[in-house]
Parts: sequence; structure tokens; C-alpha cells
Amino acid sequence: MIIASSGEISGVFFAEWEKQAKEYGLNLMITTFNGGYMGYITPDKYYDRKFHEVREMNWYGPGNGKYYDDLIRNIINKVGQ
Repeated sequence: MIIASSGEISGVFFAEWEKQAKEYGLNLMITTFNGGYMGYITPDKYYDRKFHEVREMNWYGPGNGKYYDDLIRNIINKVGQ
């Protein structure tokens, strides 16, 4: 299963997504920088920390990480069913 993103998704998300995909017998691959670049997508819990990727490259603010996490989890569920 290949999922493409126009943003750079933090690798922090991948372990849980991969685990979820494997439950359906899927091999997950995530590609980034597809289409317009929308910044670095990080878990929301890191938004207020002073990490370069979060403070300067997360252009959509808190909630963007959860949005992508929910979106990708839902895609995995839909394909896996």
C-alpha cells in the first residue's frame, strides 16, 4: 500500500501506521513531497516545543498532525477492509 503526501511527515507516526497496516496484511509505504509542499507534519504534542521542524516548518499549526494521523489511519482501514 502506497500513500503519498504533499507534506514531509514525521517518522514518529510511521510505527503505529505500519502496525495497523500489518493487521490487514498490508505493507505500508509513505512517500512525501508529492505535489505542493505544505511543510513538516508532526504530532500535535510537539507543537509547543522548540524543535526546528515544528516551530519553523509546521505551517498549519496545532491540529495538523492529528488531521494527517486520522486521514492516514482511515485510508489504511478502508483499504484493509
